[in-house]
Amino acid sequence: MSAPASAAPPVVAIDGPATGVTGMPVAFDGAGTVDPAGGLLDYAWSIDGQDLGIADPWLSIAFAHPGRHVVALKATAGDGESAELQHPIVVTGDDRSAASLAPFGTALGAVVVQVPELVVRAPVVRLRRHRLRVELRCRGTERCRGTLRVVTLKGRLHRPVLLAQRRFDVAAGGPRVVHVRLSARARRRLGQRSLVRATAFRGRVRVASIWGTAAY
Repeated sequence: MSAPASAAPPVVAIDGPATGVTGMPVAFDGAGTVDPAGGLLDYAWSIDGQDLGIADPWLSIAFAHPGRHVVALKATAGDGESAELQHPIVVTGDDRSAASLAPFGTALGAVVVQVPELVVRAPVVRLRRHRLRVELRCRGTERCRGTLRVVTLKGRLHRPVLLAQRRFDVAAGGPRVVHVRLSARARRRLGQRSLVRATAFRGRVRVASIWGTAAY
């Protein structure tokens, strides 16, 4: 009798820079990490072996000390299988105190952690030239990237009906208006008074990666 196949561990991926400067935030993206079984994952980041307590696939940090540092991401699947990937980064610049970096976020030893934030809001003008407008504001990292999914909420139970979906890439700072092109069918579904819900996802469209949402 053949032995049952064992579960495969997650495949961890980190997209991040190879160099940095003390006091300047740098971002690491683990959204490319996947579970071969298609399940949800738990994330844990560490710097030089120090657990950061960040359970998010995205990470933004500022280093206080120059030198070679190791950023690691551990992913654990629902069946307990786990895998870790290390990403080295060489940091140059002067020594900085963690207190001097405090405006960036929460100080943890030699680094300051930032949790990227994306705020989704309704614009003043909802629709322009067959394009639905969504306002995004990126904070805590240089750029926010992901997928924007727009649905209209129909009926008394607000049943979601997909209108459109597109990738977005916005810089940090003031609000940015993203235009979502609507097909003729989507425009018919929308109507003049239909309620719309726009949801921004980090990476793949799944509940665990919801970044922000707004209904208008």
